[in-house]
Amino acid sequence: IVPSVRSIAMKIMNKDNNFVKRAYYGIKNRLMIKLEKQAVKNADLCVYIGENMRKQVQKEYGSAPGKIIYLGVDHERFKSRKIKKDDFALIVGNLDPRKGIDRAIEVAKFLKNTKIKIIGGGKREKFYKNLIKEKGVEDKIELVGYKDNVQDYMNKANVFLMTSYSEGFPHVMLEAMSCGLPCISFRPNNKTVFNNSDEIIKDNENGFLVDSEKEMAEKIEKISSNKNLEKKMGRGALEYSKGFSWEKHSQELLNSVFPEISVVMTVYNNGDYLEQALDSLVNQKFKNFEVIFIDDASTDNSLRIAKEFAKKDSRIRIFSLKKNIGQSRAVNQFLDKANGKYITFFDGDDLM
Repeated sequence: IVPSVRSIAMKIMNKDNNFVKRAYYGIKNRLMIKLEKQAVKNADLCVYIGENMRKQVQKEYGSAPGKIIYLGVDHERFKSRKIKKDDFALIVGNLDPRKGIDRAIEVAKFLKNTKIKIIGGGKREKFYKNLIKEKGVEDKIELVGYKDNVQDYMNKANVFLMTSYSEGFPHVMLEAMSCGLPCISFRPNNKTVFNNSDEIIKDNENGFLVDSEKEMAEKIEKISSNKNLEKKMGRGALEYSKGFSWEKHSQELLNSVFPEISVVMTVYNNGDYLEQALDSLVNQKFKNFEVIFIDDASTDNSLRIAKEFAKKDSRIRIFSLKKNIGQSRAVNQFLDKANGKYITFFDGDDLM
């Protein structure tokens, strides 16, 4: 399962709805949160697309065992090309409340020499057009609608902006970096801004993290007015984006679901040795394995120790028996839970 943490997005999306719609979505949201919480609890694997997402799940649901697997980038489509820049800052996103278009309009008020272009559409397009006119920034910000050639705009822009209040993972920012585009984002604070931009932007290396609309405008013009800085940060962005590919994402996902090795560990009252045993196991250089931990109704702290390790390492899957049945029978009962290509056995007092 890939948790969505709906409550955060819905708080933002629901603020402009009338009472009836707020009540409807409130009930629907509570039901979806309950279902997702149960799914997180029962899933064999939770995949988080960033550390901030994992922290949000921990806060919302009280538990976040799982693995962070970042999304990839299509480097063939999104690649840097030597074409003439048009000197503008770019935003790509649907025109809904989560994307912070209102903040982008505020940023435009502080700009002197650079324009913002926004690719995307949505039901709030008319609202934002009126807001742009109301703020008197028609010459500083433009809604250009949906475009199929986003990569061309990325290559012509000087800088990419992330203004969102809430993002599961700002994937489009990686695509912009793959085009050699420095990025600027509002810094996540888990109060008003919820995204993973601080896991992507290395401040002052491939972009900037900012805390206000005025500061964002200042950083836009700092990059746009300094071609050496723009090129330096663009190279940093491009180099950083190379670490994200769909091949890598797919392989990590497959390795998590179908590990190379299943380590079957049947334990009965091994509490005195178990912490050392598990520590030696999980810290192996070879990482593509899972641990099928079977507690054969231990009466000591063996199960508690295993659960503590499982909180930190999603490769450990725990199965516990209420009645002691012996090692052989316990193994036979849970052996079909193993997903690995190969199976090996490891005792609670072994060291690897």
